[in-house]
Amino acid sequence: MKKLNLDEMKTVVMSVLLMIVGILFCCSLAMGIEGLSVVIGLVLMVVGIIFIANSLLGEKNPFTIDGMMGIVLLSLGILFMVSKLAGLIFIYIPWFLIVFGCVMLIDALLGKLVRKSDDTLHFVLKLVVGVVSIVLGLCLRLIDGFAEYASLVLGILMIAFAIYLLIDVFIRKK
Repeated sequence: MKKLNLDEMKTVVMSVLLMIVGILFCCSLAMGIEGLSVVIGLVLMVVGIIFIANSLLGEKNPFTIDGMMGIVLLSLGILFMVSKLAGLIFIYIPWFLIVFGCVMLIDALLGKLVRKSDDTLHFVLKLVVGVVSIVLGLCLRLIDGFAEYASLVLGILMIAFAIYLLIDVFIRKK
């Protein structure tokens, strides 16, 4: 097997972080909103520091795209830890899931119809992730009581998306 390049390595690291955050979101029913805010804040801070370090080590400049993204993520992490913003996230989860699902469906269809891609695995993965995201977003929005489990649903989706990214990296390597 060939070595991973820098972009693929970033994708693997982000996938692992997404899985960790997904697992923490799944466990958040026991942690409560304050605990979840601290966890989200810590994860954002760690990811921000990784982006800043990548920018400093690669470009020797913190003001690249990675550096600026790292600064924003680090700031958001501190904000989450200080102000306990996790409760606000759950208001926007249904809309995020619906939009994300639509984008995945459009990307899958454009890849198949416009770009004439023969990659059936990616087409099916994007369709499944898109449809599941839309359905869960609609359920969260329309079914009373379903929102109590929003963190569990979001955690499962993060884990599924992380697995999709890992499959994408390692299938492309062959």
